Amino acid sequence: MDPVLIWSVGVPVAQSDIPAFNAQLTFLGIKAEIFDPKDDKSISEAILRILNNPKQATDNALFSKSRIEKYTWDDIAKQYYDIFLKESLKPFS
Repeated sequence: MDPVLIWSVGVPVAQSDIPAFNAQLTFLGIKAEIFDPKDDKSISEAILRILNNPKQATDNALFSKSRIEKYTWDDIAKQYYDIFLKESLKPFS
């Protein structure tokens, strides 16, 4: 399931520690429990951090929801467009 959709409804998220997902965390300023997708123990520990710390999990989920609510898909598309435009204007090396 799409983590952005999950954040938008205020549910705690555990997600893979991969560059694309980490970029979402940084770009959107949201929170998640991170795990190594190739390590079963890491995955279970991330889930247990959510289950064993419900106050923190709820706080992170609500914080992330408030961050996600600031964006629409049009906003995100515009930001990507601006990045692509800026990069396309750079001279080739």
